[in-house]
Formats: sequence, structure tokens, C-alpha cells
Amino acid sequence: MNKQDSCITINLTEDGLGVSALSHDGFGYMWAGSRAQLGVRSGRYFFTCKVASADQVDMPGEREDIKNIARIGVSSSNTDVNTLGEAAASFGYGGTGKASTNSGFRNYGGKFSVGDVIGCAVDLESQPGTIGFTRNGKYLGKAFDVPSCGALYPHLLLKNMTVQMNFSPPPQVLGGVEYQPWDEARSCKDGVLAPKVEDKDCEVIMLIGMPASGKSTWAKKHSAAFPQKRYVVLGTNDILQQMKVTGMGRKANYVERFQQLMDRVSPMFGPLLQRAASIPRNYIIDQTNVYAGARRRKMSAFRNFQKKAMVFVVPHAEMQRRAAKAEQEEGKTVPQDVLDNFAANFALPNKGDSFNSVEFAELEAAASISEVESQRTLAKARQAESREKPPYEGTAQPPSKRTRIQGGLAHGQAQGALQEMPATGGGQQGWRGQQMGGMQGGGGQQMGGMYAGGGGGQMGRMYGGVGGGQQMGWYVCRGWRRAAGVGGMYGGGWGGQQMGGMYRGGGGGQQVGGMYGGAEAQLLQAGMYGGGVSGQQLGRVHVPGGGGSTPPAYQGRYQ
Repeated sequence: MNKQDSCITINLTEDGLGVSALSHDGFGYMWAGSRAQLGVRSGRYFFTCKVASADQVDMPGEREDIKNIARIGVSSSNTDVNTLGEAAASFGYGGTGKASTNSGFRNYGGKFSVGDVIGCAVDLESQPGTIGFTRNGKYLGKAFDVPSCGALYPHLLLKNMTVQMNFSPPPQVLGGVEYQPWDEARSCKDGVLAPKVEDKDCEVIMLIGMPASGKSTWAKKHSAAFPQKRYVVLGTNDILQQMKVTGMGRKANYVERFQQLMDRVSPMFGPLLQRAASIPRNYIIDQTNVYAGARRRKMSAFRNFQKKAMVFVVPHAEMQRRAAKAEQEEGKTVPQDVLDNFAANFALPNKGDSFNSVEFAELEAAASISEVESQRTLAKARQAESREKPPYEGTAQPPSKRTRIQGGLAHGQAQGALQEMPATGGGQQGWRGQQMGGMQGGGGQQMGGMYAGGGGGQMGRMYGGVGGGQQMGWYVCRGWRRAAGVGGMYGGGWGGQQMGGMYRGGGGGQQVGGMYGGAEAQLLQAGMYGGGVSGQQLGRVHVPGGGGSTPPAYQGRYQ
């Protein structure tokens, strides 16, 4: 099989005949395709595939009969490797007992699973050509008539399965026609080898722009315009598309699938980028990518690639029109506060800043600079206005996790977006947007690193990061697991483990570093929402005392 013509989640054995795919965590929901190096354009040839094993996977909500499936067949080299049986020039037979081409599924051959050996017989001498299959040596009859579509290559589409390919089986007589082993086409005019690609010949295009600025549309059009480059598009929507149920009615339902799968998608993107950088291919990274630091981190792995930035800046009115269309047609929405965070932090790239070249897909460079500044000003004005309102005014509780992930923050792209709040009543007014509703009784001064993105890197799903550690778990409602910050939040973060919800019985470790002057006391034992720190603290800590009450919006949520 051809590593350069396989989904980047595919694993091949050293001889290229053993094929499996990543199946841990969210990868278990993804289909992964792989195509062979050798195709045939004429003659009659045969290969087999043994279904060796099924991966054990934890897939809540998925039916047992579709957790482990293999589809086997052939396709033209210009079809998407993850669409066997769903493109016009691809023909597959799946373990559900369906034959499919061009997304048309019909009953054929019966089901197959672990231990079965499936053979594929391709006849390109007859007019029209035909494709048929065998199961454990028994011929199942003709599955497809084949129109003229050029060379056909063996093709697999796997979901939590491991298979073993055999391109040198004995000659077969099936339906009165003799077929030769597939590998024999290598030494004659019937065979066609896929071209090999070198790192220096590959490029990675990073799309940069606000939601609804046209990035995904451009990626599809550009890929279609240059089929010989076989672009692999790396983006959240593309991962979601691979999390499909095959052989069944499937319509794009962005909202429903987003809600069900987004939690699993976000931690997958980093490993996918690292794997992509090790495989010479042409890639398009389709995310907002408006933060300069995130761009540098992503592009650093693609050392020997040509790296291009494609920037999408459109007038605000046009972006709103496109967003409204996406909401109407796909149910796709991005909350305004998330858009404001993106706009307020949008940094246009420069040539040499991780990129060999920078191009502008919509507005030209000068107009883009002006438009980005204009949208930044508007966004910051809205942010300032929202800070003047009580936390979550008019709501009974903070925004839900679903709201946050629909806003696209699951990629961890929003760095440094927290804003400093004015202190009122001896404490902090609160954190803007989707963070905690407010600390009303903490006392003391606000630290320089807090509420301004912190001194460290981005942290999980937060808007920015407060320190150099990693936030694990959700910031709202579930608290932190180990937030070992270094610099930034409270000048050092908590060294211990937060218990329960955020600020509910928290503490557990000693404050180290710079909180209000270097206090080393057991913090938060009384709970921040219970009126502040109740015990005496060391250093320059202002002690507001206890006796406070939980704000109504949080009663029952942090207790």
C-alpha cells in the first residue's frame, strides 16, 4: 500500500501489506482510507485481503455492528482516499454486506468480518469492464460494470480493523474468466505505478481568517483545481466528515454532529499535524489561525515543506452575510464574544514569519490591514461594553460547554484573549465572556499577568492561558485537575489539585510565587464564593474575611 496515498491516520507494516489505523480516543469514530502503489489499466487481475483483527474501542452511542468495519475494492487515483464507494470512480464491497459506487449502496455478497478473506477481481478486457468479489474462495458474482475511467488501484477503507493484503495470490478462474495475480501487472504494460513525492516538492498552505471568511470554500475549490497535487485538508470539518456512518442515509447536519463529536475532535488535531509533517504530501490547514503564536507552533513541524499563508479578510458586512447563510443552510453559528476575541487578536502574517510566501485571497494587503484594524476596534468596543455589565446578565447560569465548543474554541486557538477587569468591592469584577462569573470577595490587587493572557502558553480550551502549565478539564463547572501554572495566573498558579468544582473547597496546595506578594498559605479553603479567604494569610495579602454568600447565578453549581 502507498503511504503517500493513504489517510494520515493509517499505519502500514514495513512491507506495506499490513494495514491498520489509529483507533484510540476520537480516532475510533474515523474512517481511514489507503490506496496501493500499483494500478492496472488493462488486463484481468486479482488480489485478496484478509480481515485479521478488530480493534477494541470505546465508542459511546455507536451501534455495535458499525464499530468495526472494512470496505475493500478499487478506485481511480484522483478520487479522495477516504471515499471508497462514495465517488464515481470507486467501487467497494463492505463488511455490512453492501456493494457501493458513487454513494449508491445495494445488498451484495453478505456480511464479512474477522477471519474472512475477501478477493477482488478486476476485468478491464471485457466491454464494459467488470468488478467482482470472492469471500473465502467463493465467487460472489459481478458487482459492477466499469466505465472507462483510467487505471484502477486496490483501495481499503477501514474503521477499527486490521487487514493483511496479498497481491500475489494464485491465478483464479472466476465466472469462467482467468485472473492473474495483481503484482504481475508490475512487469508489463498493464501496470501503472503511482508517482513518489519528495519533501522538497510538497507544500503546506495555512488558511488564515475569521469564521465565514471563505476558507473552507477556497480549500475545496483549490483542491479540485489541482487534483494532481492530492491536497490533504486538515481541519475540524474534515475530521467530522470522516466520522461517518457508511452505507446508511447520511446528510450533513453540522449542529447535531458537532454536539456529539466535538469533544473528541479537539485533542486529535495536534497529533494529526505531527503525523502529517512526517509524510511528504501537500496539505491545507483549514482553521482560523489568527493567532501568531499558534501559527508558528503549527508550522514549525513542516521543516522541509514550502510554506504559504493564504489570508482571508472580507468586509464586515460581507462576513455577516456569509455567516447568516452558513447558519441557515448548516445550522453553523459562532457566538459573538468568540468572534470578538478572534477579531481583537487577529495578527496578519508576514513573509518570513514561518512562511515562504503570503497571499491575500479576498481583499488586497493594504485593504486587509485597514479592515482588520477596523474590525479590531469594533470588537474591543463590544468587549468593553460587555465588561460593564454584571456577569451573565439576564442568564441563570454560565454558558454551557456546548455553547463554547460550538464557538470553535476546542482547537485551543484563542490565546491571550482574557481581558483585565476593574476591581470593585475589594475584589475582581469578573472574567469576560465564558469564564467564571466573577470573584466577589477575593480582595487584594490584580496581578499584571492575570486576565491578560498570562505569562505562559495556551491552555486547553481556555481563552488564553494563565501560566505555563496545562488546564485539563473544563474551566467552567468542572474545575481544574492539575493546574500547575508557572508565571501568569496569581504569579505562579496552584501547585496542588483543585477538588470538586472551581473555587469550591479548592486549594489543597500552597500558593507559591507572586500572589499578592508571595503568600504561602492554604488558599481557598472556605471557597472564593463564600466570602473570600477566611484564614490568616502571609505576606501582603489583604484579608477580607469570611461570611459572604454565593451569587444567585452560581448557587447549586459551585457548592
